[in-house]
Amino acid sequence: MLSVGVIIGTIAWVFSYDWFSILLPVLVLTSICIALVQWIILRKYIVNANWWLPATLLGSIIGSLIGWISAIIFAFVFGVVGDQVVNSSFGDVLGGAVGCISGGFIAGFILGFAQWIVLRRSFKTAYGWIFVSAVSYSIAAIFGANINRTIGALGSVGGLVTATVTTTVIGMVTGVMLIILMSRGPHVNIGITVSQLDDVAENGFH
Repeated sequence: MLSVGVIIGTIAWVFSYDWFSILLPVLVLTSICIALVQWIILRKYIVNANWWLPATLLGSIIGSLIGWISAIIFAFVFGVVGDQVVNSSFGDVLGGAVGCISGGFIAGFILGFAQWIVLRRSFKTAYGWIFVSAVSYSIAAIFGANINRTIGALGSVGGLVTATVTTTVIGMVTGVMLIILMSRGPHVNIGITVSQLDDVAENGFH
């Protein structure tokens, strides 16, 4: 995942010196690159594995857009509240923190839901993937925001470091969940009921 993050960060560095102007495309690219690595592992274990990348693409586009908009709204609202309750400095910190957490959570939740649609036929506990995806993007958003705030003055180099760290975080957190799912074994739902299985056992296929 570290190497994937470096590749994504390098692409962002090469094509733009304004990190924020390409943030949404980079978020989508991040999701697709991570999903490609996941697909290589999952394709032997899940039903309809070929839908993994299309589901990720759709989920990442919708999730990134809604998450980005939500982050701006939450940051503004809580920034104003913090400004009124304490002071402007506190408002900036509160707004930024809530914006990052909420935006990342929503983006990860939508992406996780899209991927869950593919996973649910193969793993009993696949619903946990949605929550883990949401949490991983929240954590990555917090890391990314703090790193960018610290070394943002470095411009494209700061973007490179930010992309590398955030991609690695998402890959590691979702990777742990992937290991847990696979360790519990696949549960393939092929659409046959218990009564149908009993009938096949008694009478055979006909």
